[in-house]
Amino acid sequence: MATVRDIASNLGVSAATVSRSLNNAPDVSAKLKKKVITEARRMGYVATRRRQRNGTIGMMFVNETSGPMFSGYDATIWSGVARGASASGYAVTTFDMRQRREGESHTGMLSRLHLDGLLIRDDHQTRQLVEEIAAAGIPSVVIADRFEREDVNFVCCNSFTPTLQAIEHLLHMGHRRIAICHNVLSDTDHRDRIAAYDRAMADAGLETDPALRFAIRADVEGGGAALCRFLSLPDPPTAIFFTDPPATVGALRRAMELDVRVPEDLSIVGVDDEDLRKMTHPVYTAVCQNANELGYQAARWLCRSLSDTASPGENTERIALQIEAILEINKTTGAPPATPVRVSPTGVRISVSQ
Repeated sequence: MATVRDIASNLGVSAATVSRSLNNAPDVSAKLKKKVITEARRMGYVATRRRQRNGTIGMMFVNETSGPMFSGYDATIWSGVARGASASGYAVTTFDMRQRREGESHTGMLSRLHLDGLLIRDDHQTRQLVEEIAAAGIPSVVIADRFEREDVNFVCCNSFTPTLQAIEHLLHMGHRRIAICHNVLSDTDHRDRIAAYDRAMADAGLETDPALRFAIRADVEGGGAALCRFLSLPDPPTAIFFTDPPATVGALRRAMELDVRVPEDLSIVGVDDEDLRKMTHPVYTAVCQNANELGYQAARWLCRSLSDTASPGENTERIALQIEAILEINKTTGAPPATPVRVSPTGVRISVSQ
């Protein structure tokens, strides 16, 4: 018996397009609907009874930094997800891949758990799993990662441009020794920020010193440790870019403990996912992205595609949305000091010439 995928393969369109054409969706042209229906009849396609929706979607965390005890970035994403699902009349629950039974398919597991679709937070180690889920035809959207595959839906932030602007801002103020402290875990956001840092330095004709690049577990303690590491170098930086909010806060706290004045002695640029920058003193210059909106847009699209409540002209075949981050210049960046600050590993200020 012919299937939706068989019809799609013959016509060179997606299975979602065929499904929406057969269900007379308003965002599919009359010409394409006619073409799909004609091919379906030719192939002897018989529609199966539409699966009953349960009204619940799952939020699956398969990235190392998240899970049942998530906070910060993922908590803000979760808030947006709950808002988007609620607006569409759906409930949302966390979902653990360990609930999958031995030999059970992805589709079978979702059916057993009464879930209509999935929102996914992945990292570089679990991208293959995401692709397997998409290939199985499970309605799903990845949050905060980017894919080239046409069958993988995603919503992410583009922080490349504002990061480039942030490093250029430091360069224009006269900084040349600019360090970067990034997450030891790799994902789209961090790869974009590192690439933008490298681009800005290269465009300025500056070679990046390996000593000015440090990977950490991006928490408050890691940010403080990174600041001490950089400032204990024989030729310390006059500015540091932190690619994560908790690390930025940790660096600012450690600078205060060491009596390193920001920005008079050291400029700091960070990243913010919500309003954390407004809670520090001084308010830090930040690459700002809206994590709540990421969750909202992903949940809204998934729920609307499941319930066929899309507005005329709205694309529910695929979502590949990149939300632009922005650079907000605040109080932690200034001109480089005449003499860079140097601190011993024990926290004692020392002369840079020693």
